[in-house]
Amino acid sequence: DGHISNPGHFLMNARANMKPGGRLIISTPNAFSFTELYKVVRGWTNSPKTHWQHVCYYTPSTLIGLAARAGFTPLDVAYVNFNYVGGSRFERVMLGINRIACRLGRHFGQGMVIVFKVDD
Repeated sequence: DGHISNPGHFLMNARANMKPGGRLIISTPNAFSFTELYKVVRGWTNSPKTHWQHVCYYTPSTLIGLAARAGFTPLDVAYVNFNYVGGSRFERVMLGINRIACRLGRHFGQGMVIVFKVDD
């Protein structure tokens, strides 16, 4: 995920310690959630908001490509939303809009989860 400074090394080590057919589940923020895209369109930022520990964001294709180099095959990509307690009125409204946008296209979710299989 976005906290790992050398994701290729991480994936190679994960692969080395897994049996053929094993599963690896990776979850990471979705830089292209509706909320983040809205901020870019409004001109509030030209890059996604990141947690101070994040070193990068991934798209499904970049993460799948990186994992393939380490011997993993994707089985499923899912997008998730979060419900926050508290936050500003604006944040709560944006989360509600994000949930509605996800009904139009699941790829607008705030996070993504990819399940990989170790190549045989």
